[in-house]
Amino acid sequence: MDRTKIAWTDATWNPIVGCSKISAGCANCYAERMDKRIRAARGEEWREWSAANSEYNVRVYPERIEQPLHWKKPRRIFVNSMSDLFHPFVPYWFINAVFEGMGNAPQHTFQVLTKRPEQMLKWYRITNFFGRRDYLSNVWLGVSVENQRAADERIPLLLQMPAAVRFVSCEPLLDMIDLSKWFADELPDVDSPRHWQKTANAIGINWVIAGGESGPKFRPMNLDWARSLRDQCVGADVPFFFKQESGLRPATNPMLDGVEWHQFPRGKTTRRKSAVV
Repeated sequence: MDRTKIAWTDATWNPIVGCSKISAGCANCYAERMDKRIRAARGEEWREWSAANSEYNVRVYPERIEQPLHWKKPRRIFVNSMSDLFHPFVPYWFINAVFEGMGNAPQHTFQVLTKRPEQMLKWYRITNFFGRRDYLSNVWLGVSVENQRAADERIPLLLQMPAAVRFVSCEPLLDMIDLSKWFADELPDVDSPRHWQKTANAIGINWVIAGGESGPKFRPMNLDWARSLRDQCVGADVPFFFKQESGLRPATNPMLDGVEWHQFPRGKTTRRKSAVV
C-alpha cells in the first residue's frame, strides 16, 4: 500500500501474501496475525503459518506486479511485508516477474528482506536473471536476523548476491549480535561472475536496522543489545536505524540514549526521509 507505519520505508508492496515459520524470529509474526484478521473479515478459513500449510497460505498476485508503476513520486518500497519473496512455494517465474516490475520502476528504491537467503542465492544461480538484463541499481537486498546463529547462517549468503545496498534487519532483536566481521572493506571472494565484482555498489553490510518485538506476546529486548549494534555501526561508518523498543505497542521514533537513530545508506532520497550517514 502507498503508505505504512514502518519507519524505515515509505510504502509496502505485497505481490505475495502468506509464509511459514522457520526460526525464533518468526514465533510472533505480525504478518501472520494480520493475515488471520483479514481472512476472518472475508469469512475465509485461516490456517497457522506452518510449513505443512504453505501450499494453502502462500498466494501470489500477478495483478499487483505493476502497482508501483502507478506511484509516480519516488519512494522507498518494502517488498512483501506480508510474505517472503524467496519462500520455496513462490515459483521462479514469479520472482522474475517481481524483479522485472522493480526494474520497470526506476524512480523507486525497493527493499527486499528475506529469512531465506539460501533460496535467494539458488534462484540467482539457476535463473541467471541478472545476466539477461541491466543491473538493478534501485534494489536493496537484506536478511532478517534475530540472534547470532541467524546472523552467522544468513549474512554470508547475502554477501554473495549483487545489490545496490546489502542490509541486515535485526528485528525482533532477541539477543546480542556481533556484525563486525561483515563490515568489509572489500568484496568477499564469492562464486559470482566477475561482472558483479566490478559493478556492484554494495560492499559488505551497508545498513543495519534494529528493533524490539511488538504485539501481545512480545519478548523483551535489552537496550544494551541495540546499543551494541549502534556502536558497531558507528565504528564502521555504517548507517544505523533504530526502529522501536519492545512492547505491546512500542512508540514510534524512539530515542536511544537521547538520540533518534534514523540513518539511511547514501543514495536516492524519498518524500519523507533523507538519506544520511
